[in-house]
Amino acid sequence: MLRAAGEAQTQRRPALVTHHLNADLAGDLGLSCGGTVEIFVEPLVAEPAYVAALEAAAAADAGVVTTATAWDGVAGPIKTFAPLPPGAEPGVPAALSADRRFVVERFALAPRVLVFGAGHVGAAIA
Repeated sequence: MLRAAGEAQTQRRPALVTHHLNADLAGDLGLSCGGTVEIFVEPLVAEPAYVAALEAAAAADAGVVTTATAWDGVAGPIKTFAPLPPGAEPGVPAALSADRRFVVERFALAPRVLVFGAGHVGAAIA
């Protein structure tokens, strides 16, 4: 994943990466439940429309961020934000569009996290 992230940033192009996790990759310690996941890796860019979408999302209570999965030859914004009306269901946190051209992320205000315990893990998380 680090390689994919570095390539995305260097090439200024996102990638959909399929990651297979199995016991062999996890050191065969029995710590892995296995499975396959698709991960969307996108570079951070300083284009005004891209930054404006991120800023609008950060300032909103809830909304939908849509990001194109391929940026070469895209005729339109590569990232957009639309607020959700008050009371709207947050829906699925993130999904690929049916045609796999967009990653659609719905969000609402982050829930509060309560950390119990005063050990080294709890202290680091808090």
